Amino acid sequence: MAEPEPEATSPSAGGKTPAHPAQQSSKKRLKRPKIYFGTRTHRQIAQITQELRRTSYKHVRMTVLASREHACIHPIVSRSANKNDGCRELRDRYNQEGCGFFSGASQRLHHPDQLAALGLEEAWPLEELVAVGRRIRACPYYGARNLKEAADIVFCPYNYLVEPGIRESLEINLQNQVLILDEAHNIEDSSREAASQTFQQAHIQDAIRDLEKCGSGGRKTQAECRDMARNAVTHQPGGWIDTQTSWTSTREFDRSSKILTGTDMVAHFTSMGIGYDAFPELTATTFRIALVRSMARQQTPSAQGGWQSARPRAAQPAWALALHFWCLNPAVVFAPIGQAAHSVIVASGTLSPLSSFESELGVPFRVKLEASHVIAPEQVYVAAISHGPQGGSMNATYRSSEQFSFQDELGGLVLGVCAAIPNGVLCFFPSYSMLDKLARRWRATGLWERLEARKPVLCEPRRSGDFSEMMREFRHLVDGDEAGALLLAVCRGKLSEGIDFSDDSARAVITVGIPYPNVKDIQVDLKKLYNTAHASSRGLLSGHEWYGIQAYRALNQALGRCIRHRYDWGAILLVDDRFGRPFAADMKLWSEEQRRQRQAECVTADPAPGLGRLARNACRI
Repeated sequence: MAEPEPEATSPSAGGKTPAHPAQQSSKKRLKRPKIYFGTRTHRQIAQITQELRRTSYKHVRMTVLASREHACIHPIVSRSANKNDGCRELRDRYNQEGCGFFSGASQRLHHPDQLAALGLEEAWPLEELVAVGRRIRACPYYGARNLKEAADIVFCPYNYLVEPGIRESLEINLQNQVLILDEAHNIEDSSREAASQTFQQAHIQDAIRDLEKCGSGGRKTQAECRDMARNAVTHQPGGWIDTQTSWTSTREFDRSSKILTGTDMVAHFTSMGIGYDAFPELTATTFRIALVRSMARQQTPSAQGGWQSARPRAAQPAWALALHFWCLNPAVVFAPIGQAAHSVIVASGTLSPLSSFESELGVPFRVKLEASHVIAPEQVYVAAISHGPQGGSMNATYRSSEQFSFQDELGGLVLGVCAAIPNGVLCFFPSYSMLDKLARRWRATGLWERLEARKPVLCEPRRSGDFSEMMREFRHLVDGDEAGALLLAVCRGKLSEGIDFSDDSARAVITVGIPYPNVKDIQVDLKKLYNTAHASSRGLLSGHEWYGIQAYRALNQALGRCIRHRYDWGAILLVDDRFGRPFAADMKLWSEEQRRQRQAECVTADPAPGLGRLARNACRI
């Protein structure tokens, strides 16, 4: 927990004589801090408010900030593709129709004291506020923002608190407030992303075309707009990109790139007239700029007789140019937050090593706690499996995973786990490509049918629109039959973080391989080089160590889907012969304790005896 020193509030601060109590009472009292509670997703916020409802603080004044995507109830805008633009158009002062829901929020959802009469007497999730908004015709999006002013605790996704632009738009002031960040293992990435930006050349060109049309609004003449656009094409980044493509060095057959330091880019900005003189706040040393030229398939509509055809042409490959401004130091964004807030509390099961976490964020945490798990040893079975049922080595590196022998051994192992463990089983892979590759092989060999005979098999969808339907089907299968279901997923996907698979939903979690970040990713490579260069001066992990930590944090998040409360039980199986060696120091402490107790079982090819013992122990839990 980081607690920056408050401004001089002691009566004797500065050597002055303490004031008389009567004089002190006449002074303005210190304002009670507001608690901002941020977590990763709206689903997790719903879980937190549900837990808050079970405590003695259930009547606290609160609100939940959300996007229009989750909170808009306007019958037309809520069904539109871009709800933000639709809302702004309705509220435009020149729009005579307006939005009645917006007016209703300012009257009927203005203060937390109004909520009790509306049925929200105890801690409530966003869905209940949306239901109330529909009933009383008041906008939940703006109503939640209105309630923020008098609320004692404000729940929101933590990017609302980390990103300066969102804080400004929502009028969130963290000065002397209490900030709690749950699932904070992603805060480093979120902070870097908040200070980073990507410009597609096509988007810059669209903006230039819009600028050319701007004169029709009467603000500038057509000639003035044409001159502005011509100047932008010649001198601003959109045209500058064209002049730099000859610099790019080839990384892959369909991608080339050129890397600039922040100092180099500021020099180019200065030549464009947008350097330090125009923007003194420019920060150069912690940024890298990547000009990336990549092959992409773009969907283009086909024209028939001057009309756009409803059936688009086949996607055509074309070169796309992008300018990336990447911040490599999360402290650029997070350190000012730590300095402004009264207290900062971060919580997660995968923050280790804490010293590096502090250095990355640029905030000292004076209070640190690394606790063991609350469960008893007999409630969990942990095994690192180095060989398959037929004795083949289980090495899930890219080269080994291409071999049919590995794919068949893994399929047999998963089949054995499904036969030994009732209810839900989760199996996580390092990437979608490995999941797809194994699914094709198992279907071709008939193993998929054998798995289906034990448990219905579902796969995590790539499209977010299909996710809810898949989860409903999984829950139905798990709740309806002791056989449960087998769910194939990927590390760093939606299923690996923020989803509660308690009790029968996940009696076993299998992880295949070690989910290292993509080694060919330009941003990952730059971050590794940055950390190595600043390891000694800033106390950062070296680039190699940072790269390993990212893999083990992702792995631990997937493993965390099993054992969700003190009475839960389940099995954790790490499939890869690299785990059969001295166990990685980056794994959770409680997993390490379990492994030490079952050293012989951590390299076995057959986890069935341990799984059977776990199931027998479960009868006594």
